[in-house]
Amino acid sequence: MHSIRFLLFPAALALAAPAAAQTGLSASVGADYAQGKYGTPVTSKQWTIPFIAKYEAEKWSARVTVPFTWIENPSVSRDGTPLPCAGSATAPRTASGLGDIMLAGSVNLIEDRESRVLIDLTGKVKLGTADEAECLGTGENDYYLQGDFSKSYGAASAFGSLGWRKMGDPPGVNFKDPFYFSVGSSYRFSRVNSLGVAYDYRQKLVDNGDPVSEATVFLSHRFSDIFRIQGYFVKGFSDSSPDWAIGAIATRAF
Repeated sequence: MHSIRFLLFPAALALAAPAAAQTGLSASVGADYAQGKYGTPVTSKQWTIPFIAKYEAEKWSARVTVPFTWIENPSVSRDGTPLPCAGSATAPRTASGLGDIMLAGSVNLIEDRESRVLIDLTGKVKLGTADEAECLGTGENDYYLQGDFSKSYGAASAFGSLGWRKMGDPPGVNFKDPFYFSVGSSYRFSRVNSLGVAYDYRQKLVDNGDPVSEATVFLSHRFSDIFRIQGYFVKGFSDSSPDWAIGAIATRAF
């Protein structure tokens, strides 16, 4: 959700993409920078570099995301999860390393070419591969079930997601299992360029926490049938979202 952005945002972009669905293997690499105080006295800054491999068949797809991260003054993870090791220290602190690997699989339930409606069902597992002792993650696995919808109207598209997340609880922490949703739209203003906006919301994970609430503006440019790049800017509206974030992701099909 927050949208890492890399865990959910590429899926939304794919739903809104104007080109016909492609099958086969694709690889992506991105860069994401986010900063915010997240309700603490100090600013947390985080770089994330994800590597994504995806295979698409006619009616299903599978994806693995391997992120590497660097964070200064960790408070929450990139998807808005409070980090139990963060505490209330105000002294500068940095950590870096492997983030949480994400595995995802989607099944196409409806694809009506006449009405231009697409509905997918997605299951995801966030593996607790990030080092919790370094405050890079919770150290626990999380599980997601998510539905995605898109509808095209000529050059415009509307899309949305609704999902539920089963949280893994670190020692001494009892996270809530939140629902989340995304809504947005995009417009194809040329054969290769699209511009869009999206809003993301996720219920709070702890009683004294905040929900995720943020908006994104994104731009997609398709250089060819096999290569595209997408950039985005995020504005957060809660202590579980960054004050702002910016990033880009490049994708090549094979």
